[in-house]
Amino acid sequence: MRASRQRCAALWVAFAMASCVDRVSAERRGAEVFASPQLSTSRFNQFSCRTCHRADPRERPDAILPGGLLAGSTARPTFWGGTVVSLQEAIDVCFRKFMRGGPLDTSNPDTIALYAFLQSLEQVEGAQRTALAFTVRGTTVPPMMGDATRGALLYTRACATCHGPVRATQPPITTASVVPTDTEAEHGSAQGYTQATLQQVLVEKSRHGAFLGFAGIMPPFSEETLSDQDLADIVAHVGPVLR
Repeated sequence: MRASRQRCAALWVAFAMASCVDRVSAERRGAEVFASPQLSTSRFNQFSCRTCHRADPRERPDAILPGGLLAGSTARPTFWGGTVVSLQEAIDVCFRKFMRGGPLDTSNPDTIALYAFLQSLEQVEGAQRTALAFTVRGTTVPPMMGDATRGALLYTRACATCHGPVRATQPPITTASVVPTDTEAEHGSAQGYTQATLQQVLVEKSRHGAFLGFAGIMPPFSEETLSDQDLADIVAHVGPVLR
């Protein structure tokens, strides 16, 4: 682990050697990079780091985001539930799987500026320097009975930013699926689905995201972020109908 972190630190040497003036400028540019999808050059990408993460714990307090708090991330020993041991690798996962970028270019000025911004967040009140829990089970089952009223509130907080309201004409992120219309079209009775397994598809997509090849470029929601009951309530609100 120590060797991996040393390699990661070496990749950011250009930032470490910067002057104080350059550092402040880099932090400001890094904040812009954090909020912009242009870190990835893919013409299909619509995600920024801010889509899934808070930089500061005071940001968007009502939102339920799949990504962890970034304040303190540069001091953490591991990422992605302990499966990744360097910050560079952790960012690379996001960059490849969700932002459709190629290998992360650590010599890119915007990448260096992003790291400068992340390191500045170590001093933010509420920064979390310890590894964050991130549990994603490999298998799921159809959701339990859900509360559609509660699910409507959770959907607004966790899902609507990307997917828009249920059965939206056009989601805010145009590459995101229309929920549950697209799910119904792709997982109907002709494909062997039942109402229960159709509902489970929504759970699978939310739980696993792109990690198990189940949901395109969607980031996964861990059990710490959305409980099984939370997902059951969301599915009850979404109300998929077997076609």
